[in-house]
Amino acid sequence: MLCASNWRFTALTVNPAIDFGDGNLVSDIFAILDACGTDDISKYNTDMSGMYSAGATKCDPSDPDTGSFTWSISSDGNTFTEEDEIYNIKEISNSIFVRTTIVLGDSIGQ
Repeated sequence: MLCASNWRFTALTVNPAIDFGDGNLVSDIFAILDACGTDDISKYNTDMSGMYSAGATKCDPSDPDTGSFTWSISSDGNTFTEEDEIYNIKEISNSIFVRTTIVLGDSIGQ
């Protein structure tokens, strides 16, 4: 299912919400991302390689248009790894891929 089509993030949420320094708590991170961070496309190949495209806009013009990565799914289908990031799979189908992870400390927003 994961290899059947291209994928683009359509949501990115955190719990608990984060204060980025202005006193407002934010849980919908996707809503505050620049367009350059929401139009990227990922393609997962059956040989466990992947390709990404920066989409129509790039956050930094000097960033490459495309790149590659490796990925895997655990034998029980519960864990997804992309490069060194490990996620729990909450839902996967031909059109939906929901994954979660735990972020510690100040890893978001830097």
